[in-house]
Amino acid sequence: MNGAMVCLLLLLVRTTWQWQEVRGETGGAERVVIELHHSCEYKSDYLVSNAGFRDGLESSTKMADESIFKALRGQGVAMARTDFGPNGFNPPHKHPGALEVLYVMDGTLRVGFVGSNETILEQRLSTGDLFVFPPDIVHYQLNMNSNSSAMAISAFNSSNPGTSQIAY
Repeated sequence: MNGAMVCLLLLLVRTTWQWQEVRGETGGAERVVIELHHSCEYKSDYLVSNAGFRDGLESSTKMADESIFKALRGQGVAMARTDFGPNGFNPPHKHPGALEVLYVMDGTLRVGFVGSNETILEQRLSTGDLFVFPPDIVHYQLNMNSNSSAMAISAFNSSNPGTSQIAY
């Protein structure tokens, strides 16, 4: 079956998907309806490459949220890629209302956050490790290696987690 035939079949059987999510626990719930018409709208290559390092911190983060990837709209999830150069630092920040699960793809990171009693909780992570940052908690990541880079992927329980940078 050639490409033109596949496209014709897709056009003939195309279905409009309507995904609905009711937001909020009490009255005034907002309905989110998205209509995607083709399988390519469910794919994104946005996180394939890094965003380039910023301001001497030797880190960069790309967030694939609902503003970048339409298929995430109303789904309650987003992902990010953070690349670290040697000793790269992702400075203190938080994601208002969103939990973050960080997965170390490559390298060794020191991660930490400010606990409820205002103490800093830190952990050393290696390739394959997971770490959870609770919602609204100020946190950071640091590449522990001065000779090689590191990379992490994060998942969020919000399709628009946002990032609030904290002065450092």
